[in-house]
Amino acid sequence: MVLAPIFVIGAIVSYGIGVVDPFGYDLATTLYESSGGDLSITYSFLLSVTALGLAALTNQFTPSRLGKEEKIVTFGGLGLLVIVEVFNALNEIVVANDAAGLVMTGVGGAVFALVAYFGSEDSA
Repeated sequence: MVLAPIFVIGAIVSYGIGVVDPFGYDLATTLYESSGGDLSITYSFLLSVTALGLAALTNQFTPSRLGKEEKIVTFGGLGLLVIVEVFNALNEIVVANDAAGLVMTGVGGAVFALVAYFGSEDSA
């Protein structure tokens, strides 16, 4: 339950919906960028991925507990989130368009819910 807001904060910053700078440190700062500048990873993305990973670990996520459609949404959405964040050209399109940013944040929320709640041992 505590990890969901952390994930959302990371998603909001990653997709340009808002700015979060705890203690004056901007989460949109690039942590890694490839030599050609085509690929990058930001602190906000790292925060979101860490929260998602911890939610999966602490809730004992098991893909076999998901239905066919839920698996498609989970893994397709996760792939989309990673591709849009890592490839700068796609990320710039999403950040420049508020509607696209909201859609990506919604996709992230769906992935988080499926991983954290529906795929957990308690949901069976």
